[in-house]
Amino acid sequence: MATLVISLWPVEDQAAREWMRALYRAKVQAGAGAAEAVRSADVVFTMLPDGAAVRALVVDEGNGGLLPSLRRGAIVVDMSSS
Repeated sequence: MATLVISLWPVEDQAAREWMRALYRAKVQAGAGAAEAVRSADVVFTMLPDGAAVRALVVDEGNGGLLPSLRRGAIVVDMSSS
């Protein structure tokens, strides 16, 4: 199973920040967008402000949505709080 963590907010803990940097370097090429980042993922977690933001990221093809890039059988877990 592929493992990828993407943080859309600042990470204050230095150890977590270094771990995430190492993971980014190993999994995502410089300049790659979110669609490229999820191409080999089995599970994608989102934590966005609302359903409109999730839809814009995952579904909206005009905005380069993730849906066309997801592998068949991939699972998207929306963990938004509103």
